[in-house]
Amino acid sequence: MFNIFIILYIVMIITTPILTYLIKAPYGRYYKKNWGISINDKFAWILMETISPISLILSCLWFGFSGSVITICLIFAWTFHYFYRALLYPFFIRKSYSENKMSLITVCLGILFNIFNGTINGYAIVEISSRMDEKWITHPVFLLGGIIFAIGFIVNCHSDFILRKLRISSDQEYGIPTGGMFRFLSSPNYFGEIIEWFGFAMASWNVASLCFALFTLCFLLPRAISHHSWYKDKFPQYPRSRKAIIPFIL
Repeated sequence: MFNIFIILYIVMIITTPILTYLIKAPYGRYYKKNWGISINDKFAWILMETISPISLILSCLWFGFSGSVITICLIFAWTFHYFYRALLYPFFIRKSYSENKMSLITVCLGILFNIFNGTINGYAIVEISSRMDEKWITHPVFLLGGIIFAIGFIVNCHSDFILRKLRISSDQEYGIPTGGMFRFLSSPNYFGEIIEWFGFAMASWNVASLCFALFTLCFLLPRAISHHSWYKDKFPQYPRSRKAIIPFIL
């Protein structure tokens, strides 16, 4: 069954960048009313993202959580990210955007993906990562993965903070963000999240976490490129030296 899920994940990785390039996910600046029933975006984020750590933890318990130090570290890292994403990030959304909506279709798809992703990664953590020798926790690959995860998380959070501060102080709906990684990128928050999950994949060293990292890249890359084009079209003075999502490259 695990192999079937991995094949399904690979199909999603291949098709996601095509679909997200053709159809921009209808939330944030790309929200459209013609996507049917919508709900408040803060509630939507909480609902979608809380599902992920719950699914992971339940999956770990179901498949026989061993209590190994490696397993605990990986579960903590996953839960720590989603604590921020589900319970803190939604309240960074600009207060004057309290009437913002998210399509119920988007929310349902997000919930389904997070159940799938949390379950398969919970299995991988228990059945694969927990079988590693306890010396893995001091292995350079594990330590480097943890450092990359932490750096990505910091970049992600700091970029969100800059956006929140800009939106609170700006009289306009949107402005040009500056400071931090915004000196180099239009979407450093996405860049941070991508390297977070590649760091997690390195630390956990299993195919499920690698699939999640690749999916994150494939989902966020087209959206970041769209953001970059949107900024350049909306603001004639937008810094031309900035890249979309990968410093100095793309």
